[in-house]
Amino acid sequence: MLAEQFAPSRITNAISFSYHPAYHFRVFGADYGERYHSDPLFRIEQDRKVSIGYYQRFGEFGMGDQDPKPCLGVSIQPLDFMNAALGGKMEYRSDESVWTIFSPAGTVRPNTKGATTPVGRWHGFKESPSLIPS
Repeated sequence: MLAEQFAPSRITNAISFSYHPAYHFRVFGADYGERYHSDPLFRIEQDRKVSIGYYQRFGEFGMGDQDPKPCLGVSIQPLDFMNAALGGKMEYRSDESVWTIFSPAGTVRPNTKGATTPVGRWHGFKESPSLIPS
């Protein structure tokens, strides 16, 4: 029965903490530059470095891992993915999350018919085509 599966006694609570990439860079030496996003082995190495650093600093609170197993963690930032797909230039820094310098998605607004229409100075589209097919 569904109610039994979600009974309070069967639910495990977990809280996950993470710090800004600048902290990881400064304290643990993790590098989030372009190589982090293009080289899976480098990404695993950086993620392990952070997990070990968390364990050394905050292990008593259950953070990190003394010897983390290699794991290819993948996360997608939807807005950055959409901006890149629309032609935005991706910016990579060792101490920052990847982001798009120019944000085509920020130049798109809903029109009165529920589709989206580009606005502002971005000239990637004609005057008012819909981005969502009708």
